[in-house]
Amino acid sequence: MLALRRGQIPDRAAWAIPQPLKHQSIPKDTRVMCPSTHDITPANVVRYEAYLLALLKRGNEVLIVSKPHLNVITRLLRTLDHRVPNAPNKVEFRFSITSATDTISRKFEPGAPLPTERVACLRRVIDAGYPASVSMEPYLEDPDNITFFLSYAGDVFLPDLREFWIGAMNYDVPVELAHLYAPDFMDRCWRLYAERQNARFKDSYQKVLHIDSRGRVKQT
Repeated sequence: MLALRRGQIPDRAAWAIPQPLKHQSIPKDTRVMCPSTHDITPANVVRYEAYLLALLKRGNEVLIVSKPHLNVITRLLRTLDHRVPNAPNKVEFRFSITSATDTISRKFEPGAPLPTERVACLRRVIDAGYPASVSMEPYLEDPDNITFFLSYAGDVFLPDLREFWIGAMNYDVPVELAHLYAPDFMDRCWRLYAERQNARFKDSYQKVLHIDSRGRVKQT
């Protein structure tokens, strides 16, 4: 949707064909989220790895955001371990885990790794000593199911995470998921998680509930 709005692609079908963006100037010694508009896959991991190492060499910290493939994450961890001194202080991993159910994942995230593989990646980076966070945006089923799945499938609990982000679907919401993004459901999620220090809420929650990213009610 964003690529269409920006004129980066002519139609939805073109999204499946990778296109390099124009060069962007990134200040040194800053924190960079990368990827931001693409993902790391077995097909592009070699190019991504080279770019990641270049960013770290010039002094940037990197937040790696992905719907992760286990072989990709295993490769990146091995490279960081061998080529980047003190890498866990320079790199954080944030994985998009939006459901706990294979059928839901296949339907709404076709081609992406299934939930079990993503949780295995999360466990892998935590065991390697890296800060890790989870993005449940947009969650495709009750976030309670997802947090239970994290603990059941990967022995990962919310306190293990630097942050976990909760967000609703912003565009083209399917009828069968609409109840998950109704104001009363969002209010329930906010009340359930807001007291956790590592909980974060995306713009979709902030606009509806008039809160900030940490779940604090904004003063009017």
